[in-house]
Amino acid sequence: MTLQNSFDPYSRWLGLPVGPRPPNHYTLLGIDRLESDSAVIVHAADVQMAKVRKIRPGEHIRDWRRLLDRIDAAKARLLDPASKTTYDVDLRAEPTSAASAMKIAPPPPILSTPTQTPTVLQESDSTAWSEQVRPTVTITASKPIRKTPYASALSSLYWFLLGSVLTAVVMLFVMCDRSAEPEPVVVDEPKQPSVVPAPSMLPPAPHPPPRVVPELPKPPAEPPQVKPEPPQVKPEPLKPESPKLPVEPLRVEPVQPPAEPQIDAKRQEVFDQAVSDARHAMTRRNLSGAEDYLQTAAENTQTVDDDNQLNRLETMLHNLREFWTGIREGVAKLEAAGELPIGNTRIAIVEATRDRLTFRAAGQNHRYQIEQLPTVVVLAIADNCFKKGVPSTQVLIGTFLAVDPDGNRQRARLLWNAAIKQGIDIENLLPELDVQ
Repeated sequence: MTLQNSFDPYSRWLGLPVGPRPPNHYTLLGIDRLESDSAVIVHAADVQMAKVRKIRPGEHIRDWRRLLDRIDAAKARLLDPASKTTYDVDLRAEPTSAASAMKIAPPPPILSTPTQTPTVLQESDSTAWSEQVRPTVTITASKPIRKTPYASALSSLYWFLLGSVLTAVVMLFVMCDRSAEPEPVVVDEPKQPSVVPAPSMLPPAPHPPPRVVPELPKPPAEPPQVKPEPPQVKPEPLKPESPKLPVEPLRVEPVQPPAEPQIDAKRQEVFDQAVSDARHAMTRRNLSGAEDYLQTAAENTQTVDDDNQLNRLETMLHNLREFWTGIREGVAKLEAAGELPIGNTRIAIVEATRDRLTFRAAGQNHRYQIEQLPTVVVLAIADNCFKKGVPSTQVLIGTFLAVDPDGNRQRARLLWNAAIKQGIDIENLLPELDVQ
């Protein structure tokens, strides 16, 4: 897709991540890679279509149309078993982004002296701790270094010697701590009977000397406090008041609404005529002509109402393109000598291709181009090949009934309202049913 001014509608309108443009069908629909469930594919395509239809593209109208066409093409290809199988085979053959982005790091340079790498010790695993205590030597070799049983035995012997040294140090510290304390000296003396002296034999206890409390000097008497008299203030003579001047009321000027943009009458006339011609072209099933008229209308829009009307007609034109694409595929699947029910009658299929249909009815052969088929035959083909009850089917058939001269706008309104209740945002199309 050719984008203008580096505008990326995939990320801006669908929220897709940055990647190859255009993305593959699965990424575009927002589903898993190689998804095989047709119901999931149809639902995802309808959701993406609804997201894009809500957008007012403005100057990116061509990108908007191309994005809708790409979603429709991805949906059609993934729903066709043969086309999907071929596409999946080609998709598997493409290299993934992660594999292409991998780079092989160059080997480290050969060091002349071993370098020690500090590591973090953990107490939970003694073996890991022992491996980290020893200095790590980085040696570049063509083959990985394997840990031999001899190295394991050396590691065990190392830990045994280290534990013995630590135990000896702890015992030495304890013995030095005990030797610092003085041990009592025991002297052998002759045993004598213990004699408890009588109270008269004890010397009298000395009496403590009397406590003398020094007298503190009395503080001098404070002089009587004299309250100062308040100063006398002389009243100032009254000044004559100045005459009050009348106050004029504030003038509030009314706020004028902003001036409406001036509308060019000639451009408005060109816009109205182009919109009317586009409606007639869609009624005559001339979709390419309708697209040219809408392009002229887009170049002459001036107001918000013009933009809304233009977006509504562009959405209906896109729906008609999808509708007729489905009719062509449905006709191509009709088998010769088969029958197609039309109401209470049946027509015999003589020849069916994507461009024309020949059938026999009332004893005569009738040959039509696809765009020239009678409305009743077109609706019978749509009922035979489109999925029933799907919101996208209701939107497409409702658009055809809304613009076809032999259509039914009341039935189109019912189909559109049913699609709106199922989550399809097409409320902006309802005003088109009231246009005469």
